[in-house]
Amino acid sequence: MAVDVAGLFAEREGDRYALHTRYLNEQMVRVLRTVGFDRQYQRGSGQYLYDAEGEQYLDLLSGWGVFALGRNHPAIREALKGVLDDVGHLRKTLKQSAYRLDVTAAECRKCGFVFSTEKLSKPSKCPQCRSTWLEEPVVQIIET
Repeated sequence: MAVDVAGLFAEREGDRYALHTRYLNEQMVRVLRTVGFDRQYQRGSGQYLYDAEGEQYLDLLSGWGVFALGRNHPAIREALKGVLDDVGHLRKTLKQSAYRLDVTAAECRKCGFVFSTEKLSKPSKCPQCRSTWLEEPVVQIIET
């Protein structure tokens, strides 16, 4: 059975820190609030997080999700794979809401080849020059 991860995130966004306090780590939420990191992050790229206003933050707390969810958990892996494999379904779902999917395609840093936006997972190598030096696709859900 597939899990609608994007739907769960959207549905529970307002409860994010309350849920984290209740089920995971109350102290971490206090720390995030103290240092001003209790934002609604929309995406991450490399070592940076971006909030709803597009502000960039250096993620100095990387890895905390691993402690709560484990590494390579099969249910989470399958749920993420389901989201990444079905861009069309995600686009159709968002059309019925006040949001749209904005995808910047993966690109080869060596030769500039631009990949299709129909798959959101990072490709393993460039079909044109065979390089593995690739820019990951950037996916955002934007309010229309």
